[in-house]
Amino acid sequence: MDLTVSFANPIGPFDLFWNKCAGKYCHVEISVDIPRELLVTLLESVQDDCFDPQRIARLLKRVIEATTVETLNICFFVLWGETIDSRFLSKLADDAISRPPEEPTYENIVIPLELEELKNVVQYSLRQMGRPYDIPRALLLFSPLTLRTEGEPEKFFCSQLVMHTFKQLESYSEDMKSLEDINHMKPDDVYNWLREVTDKRIKEKKEDSKE
Repeated sequence: MDLTVSFANPIGPFDLFWNKCAGKYCHVEISVDIPRELLVTLLESVQDDCFDPQRIARLLKRVIEATTVETLNICFFVLWGETIDSRFLSKLADDAISRPPEEPTYENIVIPLELEELKNVVQYSLRQMGRPYDIPRALLLFSPLTLRTEGEPEKFFCSQLVMHTFKQLESYSEDMKSLEDINHMKPDDVYNWLREVTDKRIKEKKEDSKE
């Protein structure tokens, strides 16, 4: 099963002045294709251990009622000044936000995951839904200064949320040790790190197959 990490270019729905100041990419989010029944199970599992139980209950109701759909493409994200949320993507949609991420709006890095890792990612993302956007920390991305964080943040900006999601993946724990501060990374920083790690893994896999 795959985790898609999508990096948005400042065009189309992201064509805003301040997004053009962020770097090559102005936003990052994750999405997964997941069987509806599995998503129901994961939603039920986090109801008593999440930031916004009412939001989870509403989402669970929607998913349960979608009986004609076997697989859902769910995206987890947080936009400037808003709260962590999810949306369902469809190839039948017309606008870039509602479709699965594709060029030229997005550049994707696809991460293959084992089923248990995928469950961890989705459960973690569901638990964070409703948490507010961390405006002060996001603004400090344009400065070498940052705010100290003890443990899990109570607020997130987009790239910070993605990096804390990767913390849930045991298979990436060694790669994350080289990072100075996952709470102080722009989307460009996430892309460069993940691209390097992904390319390294592809190379190692090819070398192993030759032996």
